[in-house]
Amino acid sequence: MLKLMGSFLILAGGVLVRQRCVRAWRQEQEALASLTGALERLAEEVRATALPLPRLLSEAAGPGAAGDFFRAVLTGLRREEPLPGAWRQAALALPLSPEDRRSLAGAGEGLRGSEEQVCRSLEAASSQLERSLEDARRRERERERQATALSFSGAALLVILLI
Repeated sequence: MLKLMGSFLILAGGVLVRQRCVRAWRQEQEALASLTGALERLAEEVRATALPLPRLLSEAAGPGAAGDFFRAVLTGLRREEPLPGAWRQAALALPLSPEDRRSLAGAGEGLRGSEEQVCRSLEAASSQLERSLEDARRRERERERQATALSFSGAALLVILLI
């Protein structure tokens, strides 16, 4: 009976590991989609209005990962950090791949210049995140199958060793 209960717990652990991996990948996709759209809208707002960037960030701080990112940038600005530093810190805290975090953090350096430079920087980051999102969506099914195979194979191996 004890071995049966242990086997059940190991298999349940395998299911939880798989679900956690899939949830993390989906969160990353949602963050990429949210940030891509928000950065594009921010670039459009910079072109269309003469408002300062911190005010545009506060207006763009809605729900989702993009809103959380913009609020983190604004918090850094309130602590009197320079905009590029606050932007970098907020970007490095996002649930994205290291490459996407670096790309978004690098966009903060372009926020010091002219309106055109700010827009180019935002659009470049948005394009990089869009490419990552397309890649993640294309590989989603394969990644889920691999997570399923690995978690259940590992759990089955442990059950066999237990018995």
